[in-house]
Amino acid sequence: MSKSMKPLYLGVNRYVAAVNPRTGEEQWRTRLPHTGSSVVTLLIHEAFIYAGHAGHVYCLEKRRGEIQWENDLPGMGFYPVMLALDSTGKRRPTPLYVGTSRYVAALNTQAGGEIWRTKLPHTGSAIVSLLPGKAYLFVGHTGYLYALDNRLGTILWENGLKGMGFHTVTTTMEDADGASAVGLAAGTRVEQQRRAAAAGGS
Repeated sequence: MSKSMKPLYLGVNRYVAAVNPRTGEEQWRTRLPHTGSSVVTLLIHEAFIYAGHAGHVYCLEKRRGEIQWENDLPGMGFYPVMLALDSTGKRRPTPLYVGTSRYVAALNTQAGGEIWRTKLPHTGSAIVSLLPGKAYLFVGHTGYLYALDNRLGTILWENGLKGMGFHTVTTTMEDADGASAVGLAAGTRVEQQRRAAAAGGS
């Protein structure tokens, strides 16, 4: 494979592999050590590939697929793991966001250690979608949409999506960086109003 031809990476069952996108020739494959869900999610950042599988997160070196670290996300179950990176690129080390079952967490990309974790208040689907913004981390789970402070993991607001059912929620935004700052201010006002109303009724 030429130096300019970047590999195609794939995740399937318990495996992560690199394939030549021009010929389909396999360059390497790595078998992940734990069994579970057949879904393997992948994310590339700099010289590494991050893989989520069956309640575990792995960091693999891109050239040979060697596992650099593993986090078994203790207490979060053994469900599919969604992955996302901090969108600003300004924080070092860059946080790796993970979502699985009722949990969202931020991990250190360099060593895999947990920075924070948040348990979502409503039960349901194991799929937790993630959309990082400049100040927010938007989270979709079992018919609810949440906005979390991406530095602390604090839930700033939630929307129950009334009348839409209790299914997997996916999200997208045309300009997450620009819009999330506006969303943060709006969400903070909503939270302040909610707290004021609660205090007035007590």
